[in-house]
Amino acid sequence: MEQFLCFVDKWSSAIQAIMVVVMVIVTTWYSVLTRRMAKIMSQEYGLNSKPYLTIDRIVNRNVTDLTPRNKTLQLQFRFTNVSKVAVMYHTEEAIIEGTNLKPDTVETVLFPGQDGWFRTNTYYADREIGNGNGIKASIRIVYWAAGVPEKKTTYTRHIELIPDFTRIEKEEITESS
Repeated sequence: MEQFLCFVDKWSSAIQAIMVVVMVIVTTWYSVLTRRMAKIMSQEYGLNSKPYLTIDRIVNRNVTDLTPRNKTLQLQFRFTNVSKVAVMYHTEEAIIEGTNLKPDTVETVLFPGQDGWFRTNTYYADREIGNGNGIKASIRIVYWAAGVPEKKTTYTRHIELIPDFTRIEKEEITESS
């Protein structure tokens, strides 16, 4: 034991320098891992605090089918809040064949998992619907996290309804600050 203590005493400066280098390496590794965790937590916070609203159901409310004799159409859209935060939204426009059929709407709050419905005014076609004559429609909504109105997202969905209920759809989502 005395021999060990003499060795430590003789080489104490070198041992101390080696331990400092080891501590620098350990601290560097710890800071790299902490930075990775902070980045992951930041991304997860962004996912948990960002509003997401979908239009997941579009139905023709007025008629049971699109036939050549039918000239009226009224669409109903279901919005779903799929985020983890409350979302406020309002409908910017609901267009069928170039005609804005949006009734007066107010800002509405949807809590996580909650659905909201929007129905257009009735559209009276000036031509027969069917026989290859599809109906083009679109809806544009603006939504934001409740309490954060300065970060708004615009969600537009374009659809074409043709007589066999085939839908050709296109979505556009843009964020603005």
